[in-house]
Amino acid sequence: MTGRAAQVWLSIRRCFAPVGAPSARAGGRAERTEEFMTGKLPSHFSRFKAAHPEIYQAFEELGRLVHERGSLSERERRLVKLGIAIGVGTEGGVHSAVRHAVAGGCTSDDIEHAVRLAITTIGWPRAMAALSWVNDEGPDTDEDEGSPT
Repeated sequence: MTGRAAQVWLSIRRCFAPVGAPSARAGGRAERTEEFMTGKLPSHFSRFKAAHPEIYQAFEELGRLVHERGSLSERERRLVKLGIAIGVGTEGGVHSAVRHAVAGGCTSDDIEHAVRLAITTIGWPRAMAALSWVNDEGPDTDEDEGSPT
């Protein structure tokens, strides 16, 4: 993970962490997060890609075309995709969208704002689930941050 990406994640975590919550624990999701941030894809996805390369290639091409055609900037497109993933409630989609958002120039403020905007649209519990998925992508993630009181 780059220094910039690590700073973004730490900033997000500070904004949403409950008062007095520990910043990290030994073990847990941190090791898995490092694998995820280095580009390791879920095994079921890799198997599908290997078994059906033509379908995957067509999917990639469609994604590239719809991403590049239109008036939105790279940053705006990445935030829209993050909002869609949050709204649909797909953990893997949020993970991917956050990684792409950071690579596309989004800041921790941009990402946390997208999560806050979801609160009144999809509800507090689902927005907090999305926040936990955003935090999964961070460099020092632990299993249980505690709950605010």
